[in-house]
Amino acid sequence: ERNAYWSGQHSLRNYKKGLGLPVPPSDFKLSRDEKSGEYKMMMYKLRFRTYLGRDRDDKHRMLARALAGRLKMGVGYLKPDKGRFYYYATFHIDKEQNELDESVIAEASLSLEVPVTVKIGKEQFQIGTKEEFLHRRLAIQ
Repeated sequence: ERNAYWSGQHSLRNYKKGLGLPVPPSDFKLSRDEKSGEYKMMMYKLRFRTYLGRDRDDKHRMLARALAGRLKMGVGYLKPDKGRFYYYATFHIDKEQNELDESVIAEASLSLEVPVTVKIGKEQFQIGTKEEFLHRRLAIQ
């Protein structure tokens, strides 16, 4: 953001106590220890040990894809909390382009008994119940 600061297009960021410090991917090095299988991180010549938390499988897959070069890492955030540092990694994931089939037509009808009924071809789907509809309607009123 340095160029944007000098040109006047961007102002300095405000950091509050609970916000993390941004770490660009160029200052972050990720590697994997073959013996233990743990991921090692180096930030500003400091080594960090990783703990992937409860959802270990998904995070492990994303870090493995980032190491292989199939997933690009974005600006992450380093946040201190009770004597520990947490790194919140961000990844750039390409959006999938969904092709629409113009031969498929969905018709929606509204009623009091079933709030929304969707008909696609010969199949019919009901969304919601009468009680939910009345509860939401009273909440809005």
